[in-house]
Amino acid sequence: MQGDAISWSIRRIGRRTGQTKVLNSLVAMAKRVSAIATTVMGILIILDQLGIAIAPLVAGLGIGGLAVALALQGTLTNFLAGLNVLTDGSIRIGDFVELEGGLLGEVD
Repeated sequence: MQGDAISWSIRRIGRRTGQTKVLNSLVAMAKRVSAIATTVMGILIILDQLGIAIAPLVAGLGIGGLAVALALQGTLTNFLAGLNVLTDGSIRIGDFVELEGGLLGEVD
């Protein structure tokens, strides 16, 4: 269900911005992230209904998430920068790009 809503939203945004091809490449990742988040929240709700204290578990997940984010800071920075470039639209397929370090090439 959430997968259909994500696909519809991304298609609609893509038509308005002209970035349909780029945004369609993000659909699979968005569906997976939302499915994992929904599953985790469902498990936490079930555990709470069974009388199991979930506050320590949620706190532990928060601390674990912070530790992972700090450990993967460089990777996450590059990933989010790539998403920003993809969705910004300032660089399109076929553009010729030259970086400060001397690297140059055409965007595929």
